[in-house]
Amino acid sequence: MRKSFKIFIVLIAVIPMWLTLVAMAETPSTSEKWRSALNARLLEISDPRVQITELISGGELPDLKTLSENIQFDLTQINPRGISRIGVTVLDEKGRLKSRFSLRARVYAELQVPVSLRPLRAGEIVQREDIEMRWMDAVQVGSSPINPNQLFGAQIRSFIPAESVIQVAQVQPPQLVRRGERVKVMVVSDGLSVSTIGIAQEAGVLGQNIRILNPDSRREMFATVTGSQMAEVRI
Repeated sequence: MRKSFKIFIVLIAVIPMWLTLVAMAETPSTSEKWRSALNARLLEISDPRVQITELISGGELPDLKTLSENIQFDLTQINPRGISRIGVTVLDEKGRLKSRFSLRARVYAELQVPVSLRPLRAGEIVQREDIEMRWMDAVQVGSSPINPNQLFGAQIRSFIPAESVIQVAQVQPPQLVRRGERVKVMVVSDGLSVSTIGIAQEAGVLGQNIRILNPDSRREMFATVTGSQMAEVRI
């Protein structure tokens, strides 16, 4: 009887402690609640796609209700290979600044990048049918994928295999003047202008200064490329 009573007393003491530990294990931490709430709001941003995998402790977090307000994210310091800093700006109902803070986190990020659908060779002009925009893991897109707004009509600088993310260094503005071709040169001075024909001594893109040979005097001049087979000299 005494033995049974002792067991009963032990159970009364242990069971509440066990239930408390179970409840604590099942209750998400403040950091986890913030991570889930932040990820829900980050889904509202179309590009880049960012989801937090781990919030790194850096002090006490604001009230979670903050994320139900009008907030803006600064994702300029996203680093998918390391620790990112996410800026959070809280605005009031009139759009005025209410508070601002930042969070350190590890993230998974996707970027929408241009991918070549066929091999692109040096000198080719990029057409819309040559590429496809795809969402890709930011770790796998290279160091400097080009903005598609700068890509169409650009000229391929070096060979790009099919199914490759196109990088900034692989393209250049299209050459409007080619070496050896005839160029119409406008000579402008004090509001007056006169045109002549010259021979390009080097290729050039829009806004570039190139050497042009005057076929009559055999003298060279520097002119600024202004269009296809067109350049301008200001004196």
